[in-house]
Amino acid sequence: MTAEREPFRIPIGPQHPSLKEPGHFEFSVDGEIVTQASLRLGYVHRGIEKGAEQRSWVQALYLLERVCGICSHVHATAYCLGVEKLAGVEAPPRAQAIRSLVAELERIHSHLLWLGVAAHEAKEQLHRYMDEHGIPRAGATFYAHVIPALERPSWRSNRVSGPRWVAAGDAAGLVDPVTGEGLYYAIRSGDLAAQAILHDRVEPTSRHAVYRSLLHGEFLEDLAFGAGLAKRFFIQEILFSSVPARMIELMRHSPRMRDIVQDLFAGTQRYLDLKERLLANLNGTLREIVYGAMLGHRVAKEGRQA
Repeated sequence: MTAEREPFRIPIGPQHPSLKEPGHFEFSVDGEIVTQASLRLGYVHRGIEKGAEQRSWVQALYLLERVCGICSHVHATAYCLGVEKLAGVEAPPRAQAIRSLVAELERIHSHLLWLGVAAHEAKEQLHRYMDEHGIPRAGATFYAHVIPALERPSWRSNRVSGPRWVAAGDAAGLVDPVTGEGLYYAIRSGDLAAQAILHDRVEPTSRHAVYRSLLHGEFLEDLAFGAGLAKRFFIQEILFSSVPARMIELMRHSPRMRDIVQDLFAGTQRYLDLKERLLANLNGTLREIVYGAMLGHRVAKEGRQA
């Protein structure tokens, strides 16, 4: 009988370069799996409670909104809920609905903020790596995908399901190979997985085949085709400029091209039908570009005369 291993503990803080404010965290890990986490906060005291003692119930509300600059609503809401409970009153249903909506918007904003912080940190690490290895950054063009996309040969051997298991979203490689967009495919593949799992006319051990068939019918072939376009999209040039730069230029002058690109990012424009749509809109796109360039030249000329 072997003795149980002591968990490996990793302390972080209270002062750490990655922490925006002081806090002490202790993680217990088993290999790469975090089994437990404990935290101690309260290293920064701003006198909020003491300040609230000097104010009325309404005046304290404005103080609580200043606890945090990016999440003022939830602090004020928590305070209001406490005051309402003490007073024995309940907010009207409309007020409760507005609170929930704003709280959700604030939560989304907070997640997006930290995604941006993580991206900034990743960029700094990339720059340090390039500097350490003598890779020049001056004049370099950077492209990045938040989620890695499969190349065309990999789609033939890509396993998205098996007996009693399915993979959805980026776990199944369902990411747009050109735009890097994965949200639509994550939501849609999750929906298709639910349909396959709940398919009561098929044996449970065979439902993974139903899921793969549904994916093929929706977008697997289209993503594989798009993977073949991805390298040409980022490497080739059009009229002495990169394809992405030229596409942005076209979007500025052509609403038709802007609609096509928006549909690509939304996942509603199939790559298998992209060429046909581009050719169908070619005349209108060229006309919009010419008119846009003429209008821009005229506006600039009138601006100089004024």
